[in-house]
Amino acid sequence: MLETQAQELSVADLYDEADLYDRIMTPPHFAEEVEYYAMVAKAFGNSVLEIGCGTGRLSLPLARRGLRVTGVDVSAHMLAKARAKVTEGQQVRFLQGDARSLDTGSQYDAIIIPFNTLAHFHTRDDLVQLFARVRSQLTDTGAVAIDIANPRPEFMQGQPQPCHRFRITLGSGAEADVAEAFEYDEATQVQHRVLHVSGLGAEKRLTLDTRLFFPQELNTMLHFSGLNVIAKFGTFLATPFMSNSVHQLVVCAKAPDFCRRP
Repeated sequence: MLETQAQELSVADLYDEADLYDRIMTPPHFAEEVEYYAMVAKAFGNSVLEIGCGTGRLSLPLARRGLRVTGVDVSAHMLAKARAKVTEGQQVRFLQGDARSLDTGSQYDAIIIPFNTLAHFHTRDDLVQLFARVRSQLTDTGAVAIDIANPRPEFMQGQPQPCHRFRITLGSGAEADVAEAFEYDEATQVQHRVLHVSGLGAEKRLTLDTRLFFPQELNTMLHFSGLNVIAKFGTFLATPFMSNSVHQLVVCAKAPDFCRRP
C-alpha cells in the first residue's frame, strides 16, 4: 500500500530534509547518549571527530561540555542546520565531505561514529577506505567509539513489513503523519527504509538504505582494519553487550602492530 501511494509523491533522501530528520530520528535515550560519548571522549583527551554529525545533534552538546569538536557530514542540508545552531564560544567546526576520503588535517583523541552512521557504508571497499581514514586521523593513544544496531530477527524479513505509523510535531508546531516500512535484502545485508510523510501540504516519500552488521562480523572487520576492541557495551549506561542488546557500542584503540598482521 505504501508503494502504491508513493508513486505520486515527491521523492527525496531523508538527509535532504533536515527539519524532518531531527523530528523523526532523534532517539528517546538522547541524554544518555550524550553523556556516554562525553565520558568516552574525556577518558582519552579533549579533541573529538564526529563522523556523520548531521545537524549537530551530538557535536553541539559535546562542545558545550568543553570538548573541541569537529563534525563531518556528506549532506550540505544537514550541515547548514548544524552551523545555524552554533553559539558564540563553542569549540566546534563543521566540514562537508565523504569520510572515506576526507582529511581534516588533524588527529583526534576520540573519533565517534554514532547512531548507525556506519550502516551507510555498504561494501567492503567502503569500509576499507573509511577505517583507513579513521586510523590515520586517530592519535596513537586515542579511541574510536561506534554505535551500530544489533540485528534482530524482525529486521531481517525478506518481504516488505507492515507499515509503522506515528505522528511528529515540528518546531513550528505543525504536525505530520509518518508511515514507515522496511524491506531487507539478505544478499547485501542492506535494509531499505521508506517513510511516507503527509500533513505538511506537499506529501513526501523519503528513503534510507542502511546495512546491518552482525556482532562477530563487526569485531572481525575492526580487527583487520587495525583497531583493537577494548570494550563492547549494550546500552549507553555501559552495561555489557548481550544477545538481546539493541545496540552494539564498541570502543576501539589503534592496534600498534597492525602493519605486521597477516
